[in-house]
Amino acid sequence: MGEDFNRCDLCRAKLCGFSPPADLTPMTALFPCLHAFCPSCKTKCEQASMNHQTLICEVCRTECLRSHVLNLPNTSECAVRRCESAVCPDRHQATTKCIICNEALCADCSLAHQRVTATSSHFLQTLCPVIPKCVRCRLHSNMKIVSLCQCGSYVCMTCVASRLHEGPSHMITPLSHLSNSQVDESKIMSSTARETTHIDCSLSMIQVRKNALSERVASLKKEVGNQVVHICQA
Repeated sequence: MGEDFNRCDLCRAKLCGFSPPADLTPMTALFPCLHAFCPSCKTKCEQASMNHQTLICEVCRTECLRSHVLNLPNTSECAVRRCESAVCPDRHQATTKCIICNEALCADCSLAHQRVTATSSHFLQTLCPVIPKCVRCRLHSNMKIVSLCQCGSYVCMTCVASRLHEGPSHMITPLSHLSNSQVDESKIMSSTARETTHIDCSLSMIQVRKNALSERVASLKKEVGNQVVHICQA
């Protein structure tokens, strides 16, 4: 399911590199009907439209204003989870997640969440940092693993320097000295880390569409309410 949310709804090409690079290549687009298009398919929609202010979705034929088309975030923005609080103006990088509200919160919103009486008893779970392509140390997330301990733990330079793995059952072996089978195991760990990052990106893409749908529903409710008021006043 997550894979579908990460593909163009017209040509099924994988949506990757969503932000415009230096050459200002067009961004991937999300239409109000919640169909996502790669830059090429978005161009097809633009060319098929006779009106410079509107676009027609090539999947469901829904017409929308060009200004209502959203640009999807790039993969790095997907991997770095942003604050999901409705009252957060800057959407800083999230550091915790409220288990009760199911929302990711930045440092400032986390403090506010704990101060407010209604949410002060909520449990805030610390979010793990994004797993990069290389395997990171479990204890020191900003450090790359360099050795394998006899106890089975992969360790970084900080672990070695702090003597966390000392004693008869803690012989340290540099990764470069490992046998092929052990190196293959390290490669598997790296591959798993990359897959985890990809899954996180797909989940973020689903969240983008979910948020867009919620905004669309709220807009329709407001529009219906205005129509009801207009009819009653007529």
